[in-house]
Amino acid sequence: MTGDEIRAYCKRRRYSAQYTDYWVAHPWCEAYRTAGYVVAAGAPHHIVTRGAHGDCDEPWNLISLAPANHRSVHQSEARFLETFPTLRSRFERAHRDIWGWQR
Repeated sequence: MTGDEIRAYCKRRRYSAQYTDYWVAHPWCEAYRTAGYVVAAGAPHHIVTRGAHGDCDEPWNLISLAPANHRSVHQSEARFLETFPTLRSRFERAHRDIWGWQR
């Protein structure tokens, strides 16, 4: 999607400006980019779930993922991080900042 298409999509769904801006700035899957591939991202994933911390749309809590990787991280974050170990510190930092603990 183009930046304008992302903005229109987010506006229809009433996503926050922070969330929208992050997606426009990161339209490619950040997990696949670490493996050297360029794949379009679906909607960004909240590392710490929205309900757990008041719908936090701060950039440190978001990561753009391809739909398959988004499903994967929801099924098993641990398995996802085994596949993409370079992202582990980013996930741990978000959990530590929110919960004060490390996985």
